[in-house]
Amino acid sequence: MARLLGPAEDERVFYYDSGPQRGRIVPVGTRVPLYADEACSQPADVLAADGSVLPTSGGIPYVVTGPTLQAGRFLMPDAEDPVVYTRLAASGPVVTLHPASDSRLDSFRGVLDEYDVRITEAQGVAAPAAAQANRRNGFGDRALLGAGGWVVKRRNVDEYRLMRDLGDGFVADHQLTRGVFPISNVGPAAGPNSEPRPMLLNDVGIGIPMLPVTFDAASYTGTGWATVAGYFGGQIAPLGLGLDAVSPTVSTTAGSTTITITSSALTPALRYNTRRVVIPGAGAAGADLVTAVGAMNANGLSFTVGTAPSASLTGVTATIYPGRRSTLTAAAAASYTAPLGATSVGIVVGMGGNGGFSSVAVDDDLTRATWLPTAQDLVDQGIAPSSMLTTGGGTVLPTTRILDSYNLIELWSVWQALASGLDPAVQHTVAVTVTGYKRNASSSTRLIVGGWGYGTATTGPLTANALPFIAIRCGKSTPVHELAVDHQPAGTSSHTFVGGHNHGYEYETQALTLVVDGASVTLTDGQAVAVAGSATLVRRSDLYHPQNTATATLRARTSYRLDRTGLVVNTLIEAVVATVVDSAYFGSFTAPHSLGRLQVDKDLTVYDLRNATLYPEGTYIGTGRNTSAVWWEPSGQAVAVLLVPTAEAQTGGWDGSVYASVRNFPSTSQSSKWYARRTGSLAAGGRWTGEVTYVIGRLPDGASAYFPVS
Repeated sequence: MARLLGPAEDERVFYYDSGPQRGRIVPVGTRVPLYADEACSQPADVLAADGSVLPTSGGIPYVVTGPTLQAGRFLMPDAEDPVVYTRLAASGPVVTLHPASDSRLDSFRGVLDEYDVRITEAQGVAAPAAAQANRRNGFGDRALLGAGGWVVKRRNVDEYRLMRDLGDGFVADHQLTRGVFPISNVGPAAGPNSEPRPMLLNDVGIGIPMLPVTFDAASYTGTGWATVAGYFGGQIAPLGLGLDAVSPTVSTTAGSTTITITSSALTPALRYNTRRVVIPGAGAAGADLVTAVGAMNANGLSFTVGTAPSASLTGVTATIYPGRRSTLTAAAAASYTAPLGATSVGIVVGMGGNGGFSSVAVDDDLTRATWLPTAQDLVDQGIAPSSMLTTGGGTVLPTTRILDSYNLIELWSVWQALASGLDPAVQHTVAVTVTGYKRNASSSTRLIVGGWGYGTATTGPLTANALPFIAIRCGKSTPVHELAVDHQPAGTSSHTFVGGHNHGYEYETQALTLVVDGASVTLTDGQAVAVAGSATLVRRSDLYHPQNTATATLRARTSYRLDRTGLVVNTLIEAVVATVVDSAYFGSFTAPHSLGRLQVDKDLTVYDLRNATLYPEGTYIGTGRNTSAVWWEPSGQAVAVLLVPTAEAQTGGWDGSVYASVRNFPSTSQSSKWYARRTGSLAAGGRWTGEVTYVIGRLPDGASAYFPVS
């Protein structure tokens, strides 16, 4: 195949990583050596952009940074998914270089377009006319590559939203967050117990941009309603722009429940009462005071608290966290009326192990919240008991749209689209009612309302304060992607998984940096930036073994690159001490069973993931040397694609203990999870790199036009 031009636009600028110049761009004339391996020991098979031979130093080809401070272009190795490595200094980080996104499109499309044809052939049936017509430019262009550009929006220091315009008012939404639940085992013993938590890809899906509204914009009827504070276990549980915590400067008087605001006045209409406030140093013996907010003064310059401070302080930055309304009583309802002009409506809910089923009516129509499953859908998937349906002796109509608030992990900010395509000339209402039914795995029937949302015909990803409410969830919040390493470093006695939210012991050492179209960008809360070509966000973290939380055993650098081919997550780990690795998972993807069909590239089978008889709990599917996988909705619009461009390299050469496969969980979480595994040993200073491309797409004419499998 023809050589591809590289590197990608966002990979052409280099920064000093340490020393007095840290953070500054390297100067004009800097040599950028090009290596074939991540150890940076072998010359890369590259040519100059015009096909001539590149200059070398010590046998290693190189390019130099030009007047624009960008590295020169070159032709990548002649391979299907080429990568090149560089390191500008012996002690500097290894950087992976990729082909320019436009140069990669033809290769990328060829992989994707193959699926719609192979799937029909695997079923032994002729591809329908639509699929035949799509053989060359259908699936790839229509679902994925025809999408618009990216938008990066910083919601706050704990969350970035990476949005790709899919047209028709939809975006592919990728939520890069720190998580909103406590993690008690992260960080060195000498540092904070659970901060800073790592930024992870925690949710992906097809969303509709809407404007968030506070929980108290609705009315709450029935019994059992209580207001709970958005502050749990010492962790912030933010809700979003307009709903987040606020941090006024205050003065306190020991023994007085009145707190004076000395910074800008707060808006009394936001009803800070019943929320939670944290005032550093105002508690007993100098501890933080954590208490409920009472009444906010009409002028917004003072408020009362439930527990009086023990210290008199001035100029202290307090934090007031948002509240939520909660009940578990059947027939209790929350009702919201959207402003005139709204064409879409949504809700912000809390989810957890005690969540239940609630019915949702839009304009008094129990079938109108079309971005939610019906009660019958949940029964058919084995999620809900058939006894809740009117056909099974229950009280819920099979066609009723259901909001399911259950999740294995507590999630306090789930942004759920309810309905779109609404008439802007009509003022629309939403009623969410507790049914009294739940999953068998849930401990209760609770509903937690944290906010609401609405969008108009002009609301988009760049609209001030707008954020996507998910219409089709394509990745489960478990999280979707995180580094997980089962390792035993020298001086310890056991193998232990570390990394991310699930396994912990990962401590972020550098906050996100953002480069957009080759320029460094710093966003403030609520600010968004459009990406013309590509963007890269980078974070760094240390990982610890639980037997030695004083010294990091691994260091990691994770980059999130946005370009026309999708979201590319590249992870590099470096061993601080010699380490035996039983399993290192550089890539993973957890898809809900709403994306209930799967095919992997080395297996012609089309898997019906909802079939717990054929693929029961914990079953491994398609185990082998898989470099790609595609999930899709059997009768819907969503498709999720995962590509591993250097699978053989990042799995250690496919040795006997290596696999790349999908594991099915039809009972516990109604999801499937893709893994790629690498084993081996790392000497001190040794490095491994892994990379995965994620693509979320939408098929406006339905999946059946491409995948004729019901």
